Amino acid sequence: MIKKKKEKGYKSVSVKQITSSNLARMKAPKPKKDKVCQEGKILNPKTGRCIKDRTANIKSKPQLLDSLPQPQPQKRFKIKRTKKLNQSGEPNAKQLAPAPIKQCPDDKVVNPATGRCVKAPKAKNTIKQCPDGKVVNPATGRCVKAKISKKQNILVNNKTKNPVKQLKTKKETTLEQIKVTQTEPKVSNRVAVYDVKSQGVMLAHTYKDPHTGKVKNPPKGFPKAPVGWYLSEKFDGYRAIWDGAEFRSRTGNVFATPEWFKDWLPNGIALDGELFLGRECFEKCGIFRKKVPDDKEWRESNVTYQIFDAPTIDKPFEQRQEEIKKIINQLCSSKQGKCPLILTKQTKVTSEEQVYKGFDTLVSKGAEGVMLRSPGSPYDAKRTAHLLKVKPFFDAECKIVGYKEGTGKYQGKLGAFQCETVKKPNVKFFISGMNDKIRDSYKETHPLGTVVTYTYVGFTEAGIPRHPQYLRKRQAE
Repeated sequence: MIKKKKEKGYKSVSVKQITSSNLARMKAPKPKKDKVCQEGKILNPKTGRCIKDRTANIKSKPQLLDSLPQPQPQKRFKIKRTKKLNQSGEPNAKQLAPAPIKQCPDDKVVNPATGRCVKAPKAKNTIKQCPDGKVVNPATGRCVKAKISKKQNILVNNKTKNPVKQLKTKKETTLEQIKVTQTEPKVSNRVAVYDVKSQGVMLAHTYKDPHTGKVKNPPKGFPKAPVGWYLSEKFDGYRAIWDGAEFRSRTGNVFATPEWFKDWLPNGIALDGELFLGRECFEKCGIFRKKVPDDKEWRESNVTYQIFDAPTIDKPFEQRQEEIKKIINQLCSSKQGKCPLILTKQTKVTSEEQVYKGFDTLVSKGAEGVMLRSPGSPYDAKRTAHLLKVKPFFDAECKIVGYKEGTGKYQGKLGAFQCETVKKPNVKFFISGMNDKIRDSYKETHPLGTVVTYTYVGFTEAGIPRHPQYLRKRQAE
């Protein structure tokens, strides 16, 4: 007898018991019986299981059937058909009739592209109206506060006995005059002849590398600095390019300038120079950043325009200087008053000793440094080796207390070290000028607390070094 392993659902069977009749009976399918479900349940024909009859409650409450949402008939899309013609083959009179013009409310107009009514655009006023106490800035077209003297009369209201400030009649008249002059700007025939943003500005390289002491190589075909080059003072003011209509920074932003000052400048010629207040007066140059120029402040500050080049004169450097000199003499002699236009003095260099001697003389008088210009050079509107700067570099030590993340080409690298001076820890500033090797591995090579040497060009009024540049790391003793 062969026995199968006893498991759930299996029985031990002998070979004798497995006959043909038994085998046929085992293979034959069992007849299906109609399953009877309990009360409250019905047979699911797909699964053959009894499930809860959910229609029982609804059938018992026929009023609920009426409240159920009825199926909506499906919407059919209208098919555009071609217009039918009459028997003669011509369009009907209704088809020939012009389409009716859509009528819109008073504050709306028909959009010709869509045929819908839209809000009517507001008419632009040629003269902007500002609220009381404000005037239009002619440079930006925005409303700004009108400058009024701080001297005011204080009246006392008898009812409230509170002081009420009231402007003097004289000042009210002045304010009205300001409104008229600002809302009706002076019509000028000036036309810009040079686009700073697209054409660029001439920028200088450093005469000697502060790390290696090597002199900057000149452009091809020009002599090496400094012999034969021209030396001039480096002014500590605001670089300004006269484009024929406005003063612009080297990035193309407009300097708001009084009309009387611009009247001294030529038409049809671009000039390159510096708005200058005097040596060691850089902190006062904030008057050039104001959106509305203060005539009185400009006059009392004795603002001058130090001119050193002309981008639109296509001649060698020496000939451009002669042309500028003629223009300045003609303009200054045509008007009365102190002329603010000054041609920058150029001295031809015969030796490097002369450069440093002139450098020391000017710096001792408060100048920022000196500039060197190659002879016969064009106006090269980019950072070029035709123009070199010699600045007084001092060095000192500081301790690294933080890092500044880089941007642009230094994205993901070191941007600058945050430092504090060794002698005055409360003075904090950022230094840059590191090479790519340091910028990639600064946390290993320059951890927090590292003392480094940096160069700088003088101090601000707050005692912060100006133009600090990384020089080297202090070697362990």
